[in-house]
Amino acid sequence: MTGHRSPDSDTVGSSIAYASLLRALGYDAIPVLLGKINHESAFILEVAGLETPKLLENAAGLNIVLVDHSEYTQSADGLKDANVIGIIDHHANGSVTTKSPLIYDARPLGSAATIVWIRYRNYGLTPDRQVAIAMLGAILSDTKNLKSGITTYADREAVKALSALGGIYDTNAFYQKMYKALLSYEGMSDKEIFFNDYKEYKIGGKQISVACLNAYDEKSMKKLAERMKTTMHSMLQSTGMDMSFVLISILHDDISVTYFVPSNDYADKVITWFFQIFKGFCYNYRAPLKAASQCL
Repeated sequence: MTGHRSPDSDTVGSSIAYASLLRALGYDAIPVLLGKINHESAFILEVAGLETPKLLENAAGLNIVLVDHSEYTQSADGLKDANVIGIIDHHANGSVTTKSPLIYDARPLGSAATIVWIRYRNYGLTPDRQVAIAMLGAILSDTKNLKSGITTYADREAVKALSALGGIYDTNAFYQKMYKALLSYEGMSDKEIFFNDYKEYKIGGKQISVACLNAYDEKSMKKLAERMKTTMHSMLQSTGMDMSFVLISILHDDISVTYFVPSNDYADKVITWFFQIFKGFCYNYRAPLKAASQCL
């Protein structure tokens, strides 16, 4: 049971929760991770009293369930030589294919953990307190405390149920502590920050990577952007990407904005084109988007 590389709280919580569900159904299932967890996930696991799942170095020859992703480029080494028996995801259909039938549950919800919660309900089972907290943190993280545009009715209902099961009745206070932990990059190098929440895609024949960061205000955003501009240049060479983007989000109180930092001139032209085409959509239906390169 594993989520994507550079695991975020949804990947961690969903892996733990779905493995627990499968064990309750009589299967031998364990959660594993493909990278070091971030400070937010560590906080959630500490509150839940759960240990961090072990790292999986190679998936070849194993029966694997993927959560929170379905892309080879985001998944475990050796996955093409593994037996993928299930995918639980809330993103678009990815590149992973199978030769045998599998459990495939993909829904347009705010979090993969919400899908896992629905599967618990479908089986008439209830997660224990520890797992409920892990799932609660996963949903709050991915939906930005239920304020993100991807938040659904199911996410809200899951939070109500899981907060009661976990004994965390003030979910806003819980999220604020999560967010404070998420904003901390203490003890991390620029490279570790860049790969903290990192994904790769192949779009239009181009290899593109996206790193997601968080900042409290525009001042701290600019500091992060300056650090990442230098890091991205060297990361392009080591990863073989054609372009990279760093997305730095500020989301607290009534502030909701995401800044894009392009890796090079080509990436800057692509993001400029994006804003020209989709500017109206972004401002009407999503949180405002800004190009950090224009603010520095």
